[in-house]
Amino acid sequence: MAEGKKVPSVLIGMAVYGPIKHQTLAAYTRMMLHASRSHEFDFNVTWAFDTFICGAREMIVKQAIAGGHDYVLFLDGDMVWPENMINLLVRNAEKLNAPVMSGMYNFRNEPHYPMLYRANNDEKDTFSFTIPPDDQWGRMFEVDATGFGACLLRTDIFPKIKEPWFALEGKGTEDIYFFRKMRKELGLKVLVDTNICCGHISNPTIVWPTKIMNHGKPVGISGEIFGDEYGETHYDKEKIKTLEK
Repeated sequence: MAEGKKVPSVLIGMAVYGPIKHQTLAAYTRMMLHASRSHEFDFNVTWAFDTFICGAREMIVKQAIAGGHDYVLFLDGDMVWPENMINLLVRNAEKLNAPVMSGMYNFRNEPHYPMLYRANNDEKDTFSFTIPPDDQWGRMFEVDATGFGACLLRTDIFPKIKEPWFALEGKGTEDIYFFRKMRKELGLKVLVDTNICCGHISNPTIVWPTKIMNHGKPVGISGEIFGDEYGETHYDKEKIKTLEK
């Protein structure tokens, strides 16, 4: 940041509705250390444990607004991220004046489609998966919705959107609900940085974004990491609980 310029402020929020994966905790720690050493932005952290996911996200956003943060970053408890991801997201959001900036990751379940959606512009206002074409990999890719596993949002967009911001409708998830409202009420899009590749944990594998699988479809790929037994015995549940305080 230029000398004398106010650095952005970010509330990093994780809504946890199950055990945190040991890989997630390791990646989270590395990311926090990197952020604290870079001095590119100010940040605080908050966690929402064992609560309804929509209410947890509402609480995190309201904390961000009350704390005067410029951004809220949503992270999920079954993900891994590059250690410089927050720096890249904030840097890009500031440079491009983007209301929403996300990293790239795929569904943890087969067929591992990217968690990227485009509106179908139909009467029911539905969304469908979309896959970046070959010439868009390594660039910013514009979509109508994404997941909240690695998603940075400007806090000033929330007061402009009618509450509730997050809800479950039919088979839809709270992220699609929010982005549907954002699109209808503000006409905003989501920018996805396809250079920021995040992993989605599906024990015993971690699913990473990639262009081509061995069956020729540009979706995702899985790699053996650790099994469930390792995950259950190599993280300290009591230590995790202290993060609530």
